[in-house]
Amino acid sequence: MPTPGATNLLTGQLPRRVVPRPDLQQRLDEVAPGGLALIVASAGSGKSVLVRQWIAARSDLRVAALTLSRRHEDPTTLARDLVAALRSVAPQLDATIGERLAQDESRLGEDFIGA
Repeated sequence: MPTPGATNLLTGQLPRRVVPRPDLQQRLDEVAPGGLALIVASAGSGKSVLVRQWIAARSDLRVAALTLSRRHEDPTTLARDLVAALRSVAPQLDATIGERLAQDESRLGEDFIGA
């Protein structure tokens, strides 16, 4: 099940007027395949619009996105939402990841990241 953060970011139409940001889109293109990009900027700066523009321009990619909120201060919540976002574009994701979360929520360290 996709997370609310992932669903909100990737759906809906772009605003009518958006500022093209080819330099930032190019930086997203430079993320290694299977890699992770963290976009940090102040509220209202257009982070979500940037990602949606980039996704629209890169229909050849499967992209999972997660909008972080205060609830993600809890590592278990963050891990579950991250797995759900990844499963939205890769349903074949190793099922043992979810099992690890269910079995031992206190161990979200190297084993979880490695999986």
